[in-house]
Amino acid sequence: TAPAAGRLVLVRGTGSVPNDAEKSYARSVTLRLDRWLSEMGLTHDVITDEQVSSAALGGAKVVILGYNPSLPKTELAALRSFVVRGGRVIVFYSSDPGLASLLDMKLGEYKASDVLGQWSGFRFNASAPEHLPGTVRQESRNIRPVQPASKKAKIIAAWENASGKATGDPAWVLAERGAWMSHVLLDDGDTRHKQRMLLGLIGHFDAAAWAPAAKCYVEEAGKLGGYANFQTAREDLSRRAGYAANPGLA
Repeated sequence: TAPAAGRLVLVRGTGSVPNDAEKSYARSVTLRLDRWLSEMGLTHDVITDEQVSSAALGGAKVVILGYNPSLPKTELAALRSFVVRGGRVIVFYSSDPGLASLLDMKLGEYKASDVLGQWSGFRFNASAPEHLPGTVRQESRNIRPVQPASKKAKIIAAWENASGKATGDPAWVLAERGAWMSHVLLDDGDTRHKQRMLLGLIGHFDAAAWAPAAKCYVEEAGKLGGYANFQTAREDLSRRAGYAANPGLA
């Protein structure tokens, strides 16, 4: 049985992925997102596809599907109930047309890159919510674009190649019920911008996310090197100064 969900829920791909290799990949994606959310001070629950139900999502405001390609019918039904009551879903690289339709989007065809650098990052446009980074760098080798299916959805970011030229492929589509990226978030650098993007999207759908994230960032800003704060840094450096004549004792 799934735990009672908090405001933010991350769903690990289990029943939505076709084989053990894909389940392992889904697990690695989930662990990455789990770590990034925790580093930003965002309390969240991690559950599996099988644990998603209307009851389990009763207290949730935002659900993140990090890599859940083809949802079981029961999970899709639970997410339908979730968005009808006001919940929002952030989706990465799904191939589920029912989920796309639920969010007022439509799936495009899978695309694999012809050359390295075909999709080297994406740029947000004027339709994007506030507090998102201007660009995010990521070297993706394949994508599954989505397009707006109604006026309730709009493209907010497009892919660029290694030269910074727009490719015309949507990277993010935003709708009233959620947001959708045409690939997963990779652990290939530009982590700060990826975290800022996640926070911006979550905060767009649930303003309660801003306060704990701000508190976390303020606490991080107060750290000096490996020290928790100025006082502990001063005390330790003062202690070490006494060993200046004999550094080996420090």
